Order: sequence, then structure tokens, then C-alpha cells
Amino acid sequence: MDLILTLLEDKRKETKCKETKFQEALDAAWGKMEKYYKLTDLSNAYVVATVLDPHMKMAYFKKKWPQKWLTDVQKKVRMVYNEFRAVLNKNKESIPDIPTTNYDN
Repeated sequence: MDLILTLLEDKRKETKCKETKFQEALDAAWGKMEKYYKLTDLSNAYVVATVLDPHMKMAYFKKKWPQKWLTDVQKKVRMVYNEFRAVLNKNKESIPDIPTTNYDN
């Protein structure tokens, strides 16, 4: 999602002075992507899926996102983990505590 938004932003800058159908399409695509990108803040799924992806993990956010957003990412991961842990505890299954800082391993 980040990649698509970045590509659209770059193309929009390249063609900004031109009033063409292509520019209109870029603007519409960027607007639609921005709308759905903002909606990812309402769900923990995007953050958790990225952290669980073996190729990305927390390193993706550290590399691509501003530092001030990382605290929210960690809170979302911890919240989902704790919900999952509570369900397992109800079923008498054991799950270890989540590490406090490093999701990169």
C-alpha cells in the first residue's frame, strides 16, 4: 500500500502542470488509495500482518514510517497479542509473554 501511494505521488508530481486525462486518473487513484490508507488506522490487521510477515517484521515500520508512529504500531501489536493470549488462557493453553521491545527477531 505504501509503495502504491509513493508511486502515485511521484507520478502526480511529474505531471502536475499538465491538465490531461492521465493526470485526472492519477489524482483519482491517489485519492482512493489515500482514503483506504487512512482506514488502516482503524484496524490492527495491517500492522499485525506486517509485523508477522517474516520478510518485513517491525523493521519495515522502522525503515518506512516516522519514529513518532512506532509507539502506536507497538501498542496495536501488543493489544492483539494480549487478546489472543486471553483466549488461549481461557482454554487453559499456555503462551509466553510478548517481548517488550524487539519484534525484529
